[in-house]
Amino acid sequence: MESSGGASSPLTTTTAPLRAPAGPVGALLLAPTDFPHQYPATTLDPGAAGLALRDIRGVPDAATVAPTTCTPEPVPAVPQDAAVAVGTNESDNSTITVAVLRVPQPLATYKTQLERCTSYTFTDPDQVTSTVTASQAVAPPINADDSVAVNQTVSPSGAGNGTQTTLSLIAQIADIRIQATYMTFQGTEPDAVLLDQAFTAAVLKVHDSFH
Repeated sequence: MESSGGASSPLTTTTAPLRAPAGPVGALLLAPTDFPHQYPATTLDPGAAGLALRDIRGVPDAATVAPTTCTPEPVPAVPQDAAVAVGTNESDNSTITVAVLRVPQPLATYKTQLERCTSYTFTDPDQVTSTVTASQAVAPPINADDSVAVNQTVSPSGAGNGTQTTLSLIAQIADIRIQATYMTFQGTEPDAVLLDQAFTAAVLKVHDSFH
C-alpha cells in the first residue's frame, strides 16, 4: 500500500548500528609519524602486536587468576581484530602503546569488571605470584560512545622483580576500542600530557573512519 499524505515512512529515519569498515583494523591505527616526537614509534607485526597487548594487560594468558572473575578479556585476533603501534622514550625506556581492537562487548562491561577487581592476584607459569591493583580515573573529554582512564600496577613477589605501572586511556566507538597506554618499570609519573595527545589523535582517526 502507498502511504497517504506524503508523510515520511519511519523506515527512512532508521539507521543501522555504527560499525567500523570491514577487514583488518590496521587501517584505523594511529600512524607512527603521528606519535609525540619524544616517543619514536613503529607499527608492530602481528606476532609482536599480540605480545605487546599482553604486556600492557599485565596478566599472561596461562596465568591462574584469583578470583577467576577478574581474569582479563582475551586478546583479540591479530591482525584481523587488533593492531598496535609502540613508541619508546629512550631517556627512561617508558613506552606509549596505541592499539585499536574490534571487541564483542561494550566498554561498560570492562568498566564493571574494573569496579569489582580493584585488587587481585595471579600466578604465572613460573609460579611467580603478582598482585594487580587497578583504579578508574576520569578520562579526558573525547568524541566517543564511552571512555575510561585506568591506573594499574602489577607487583611481582620476590626481590629483583620490577613493578609495572601503567596509565591507560580507553575509548570505544561502536565495536572498535581505542587504547593508549603509558608503561614504565621505573616508578615514574606517567607522561599524561603526551599520552593524551596520542590518545586524542588515535580516537580521531577511528572516528573519522565511520563517516
